[in-house]
Formats: sequence, C-alpha cells, structure tokens
Amino acid sequence: MTSSSTRVSAVHGGDAATTGSAASGVVLKIESLSKHFGGVKAVDDVSFEIQAGHIHSLIGPNGSGKSTMINVLTGLYDATSGKITLLGKDITRNKPHDRVSAGLGRTFQNIRLFKEMPVLDNVMIGRHARTRSGFFRVLASPAARKEDLATRERALDELEFVGMGGAGDLLAGGLSYGRQRLVEIARALATDPTLLLLDEPAAGLNPAETEQLDVVLRNIVKRGITVMLVEHDMNLVMAISDHLTVLNFGKKIAEGRPEEVQADPHVISAYLGTDEAEVEDAQG
Repeated sequence: MTSSSTRVSAVHGGDAATTGSAASGVVLKIESLSKHFGGVKAVDDVSFEIQAGHIHSLIGPNGSGKSTMINVLTGLYDATSGKITLLGKDITRNKPHDRVSAGLGRTFQNIRLFKEMPVLDNVMIGRHARTRSGFFRVLASPAARKEDLATRERALDELEFVGMGGAGDLLAGGLSYGRQRLVEIARALATDPTLLLLDEPAAGLNPAETEQLDVVLRNIVKRGITVMLVEHDMNLVMAISDHLTVLNFGKKIAEGRPEEVQADPHVISAYLGTDEAEVEDAQG
C-alpha cells in the first residue's frame, strides 16, 4: 500500500496546471510591479524572479509591502503598473480564481478557515477549484459522486501530508492556532499549486510547531511545488530559504542567498535603523 504522500504526489504531478513545476527555470517573473493607494506607494517598481524548486522568501520590516505584494500577485489587489508572469503566461489582469486555475495557491496572514465546519470540509473546499461537479450533480450523477469521493480522499491525503491525519472530523475553530495553520496549508495544497504563496505561516507558532512547519515546507518542495514565503521568523527564513528578496517602504533593497542578504548593509539598516551615513561607510 502506498503512503499518502506518495499518492498525493502522483495526483499532483498529473494535473495540467502543474506541468513543468518540477523542471528548472523561472516559475514567476515580476517586472516593475507597483501598487499605489492614493499617494502611498505600498509596492514601488519591484522586479524579481522565482526559480522552480526554490523556497524564495520575501522579507522586510513591518509596513514594507510584503502582504500587499502577495495580494497583488493573487489578484486581490489590481496592480497599478507592471507585469506578473506565471509559467510564461501573463496573469497581471487575471481574476483570483483564474490565477488559482493557472497554478497559484496561497494562505493568509490572518487565518481564513470556515471555523464552524469540520477540518476535512475545509480542505475539500480547496480541492473544488479542480472539480466540475456542483452539489446537485453529486446527488444525481454517479460520475459526480465518484469525483466527490476522490475529492474527499485527496483532502484526507493532504491532511496526512501536513501531519493532521485523523483530525478531519474535528471542527476547525476548535484547533490550536498552529494546527489551523496546517489545515490552511493543506487546503492550499489541494488546489494543485505550481507556486504556493505563504503569508507569515509561522506567526503565533511555538518552537515545536515551527519545527514541524519547517519539515512540511521542505516536503512541499520535494513534491515539485515552488514556495514563496513571507515571514518574520528570521531563524526559519535563513535556515530554509534558497533565495531572498528584501523590501523596505515598498522598494526592493536587496536580494540573494541568505548569507549574502544577512551581510547587506541596506538590510541591516532597514532592520536595525542604522544611519544612512553608516551604510555608505560600510559600502566603502
């Protein structure tokens, strides 16, 4: 009998939206992207690329534009200007549901589960982005009932994958904060993303839960899914990231491998409030 993670990988790899997800190359390309709210430039002329198979972290102080960036990438906010390309396709003006169909999944900074519903139903809702049957078709059609059973099985597999096996019948609102985070990740995985955007998944977690999240993230990448991580836990970020992009006041101020970014004087200035003259001196 195959393990649930093996079965999930097999299902995931067969979906058209994920074709090429494990191949080398650029998954997401952001070109001169801006989002202005009146006179406030929350994201200001930012460009970077995310390579397939990477955990690419987007970091910066509070108010630097990280969550705004995710909301623009997923279509909750319209870009003021610039271009977003996912797997070679321009998605800049696509609706949020079309971006999900194209292979873009996400979680939210503030958990958005249906807390009065069971955990399993929450994850199945994510999977319905890939199904064709509505409620009444499930009642009337054998093919639709078969699809519904497959959806349930996939949701169970995703819960097992994130370490939540056996929790399907529990109410989502009765879980601890950290376990709710894992359910939200399972729901996002059920959409078959090529690129998974995680908005502060370690927020509110204790050290044991953060360690579990580290394992889940590494396993997600092993499935051929690329991850973009927005996170304030710098220990997690530096341990797990392949590449980092740093924002401050809506602008990109640095990017590179973790050790390069840690030593960048502009990053040190942004996080520690170093005087600009000291930054210039550090640069020589």
